[in-house]
Parts: sequence; C-alpha cells; structure tokens
Amino acid sequence: MSPVIDPVHTSTTHPQATSVVIIGAGIIGLTAALTLAERNIPVVVLEKGRLAGEQSSRNLGWVRKTNRHAHDIPLALAADRLWAKMAERVGCDVGYRQAGIMFIGRNDTQMG
Repeated sequence: MSPVIDPVHTSTTHPQATSVVIIGAGIIGLTAALTLAERNIPVVVLEKGRLAGEQSSRNLGWVRKTNRHAHDIPLALAADRLWAKMAERVGCDVGYRQAGIMFIGRNDTQMG
C-alpha cells in the first residue's frame, strides 16, 4: 500500500538571486535540488504542475535490476542504494518499498 502523500505547498514569490535554477520537479530535478541544497548551493525549482506528481511515476518510478542491459546494472544498483536511504535523508516516508518484481509468461517463447 502506498503512503499518503501530502501535497507540497510552495512559495509564489521568487528569490532575488540564486545559483541554480532547475526546471522540472520530477525525481531527477528534486534529487538534483536536494543534493545542491545539502551542499549549501542556492537552488530554485520551477514546476508547472505538482511536485513529484507528473512524469516521475511513469518513467523513473521503477527501481529494478531485472531485464536491464548489462551496462545499466551499475546505475540501477546505485539508484537502489540512493532510494533505500531517501527517507532518512529527507526525514519522511517517500513511499519506497523493496518488494520484488514478477514477470508472467503466457507461452514458451515468453518464458525463455
């Protein structure tokens, strides 16, 4: 079961200056902003819709190592380690659950 996600209410005013502007508040943009903020680098994130509520769940929402190209495995393993520590990093439940994956084959070709 997924955690209840409280919507993020953001400021409608922009700072006078910043060092970095990130366009897009999906998992990539927010993680980049978090990393910069942890290093005390001023950062502003701009998003047209909901923070972490647009495409992230459809394209980078899966962390898996199964059925990946061999060159992708190191990145998938690194992403898994980052996700496993994200709740501790941000101080709240982010919904990450390591539960496995199941592929179902309907015929011998798919099973091979």
